[in-house]
Amino acid sequence: MAGMCDEPPYGANQKSYKLFVDIFGEVGTLDFLPNVCRAKYKGDEKIRKALVDIGVSSYEIDHDDVTLIAIKVLKEYAKVQSKVR
Repeated sequence: MAGMCDEPPYGANQKSYKLFVDIFGEVGTLDFLPNVCRAKYKGDEKIRKALVDIGVSSYEIDHDDVTLIAIKVLKEYAKVQSKVR
C-alpha cells in the first residue's frame, strides 16, 4: 500500500491504466489518478467527498477500478461543461 498512489498505475489495474493513458494521455494522470487513488485506498475524506459531490457513489469508490472512477468523473465534467456552453 505504501507509495501505491505515488506512481503509475496509481492503484489501478495495470491493463486499465495503460488503456486510460492511451486514450486520455499521460498528462491527465499526473494529479488526477493519484487523487482518485488516495480517495479509494488511503481514505482521503476531502477528495472522497468531492467525488461523491459530483455523482460518484461511495460504493463505486470502494468497488470500481481507479480508472473507471476517473472516467465517471470525466463524464460528469463533460456534462457540466456542455451546460455551460
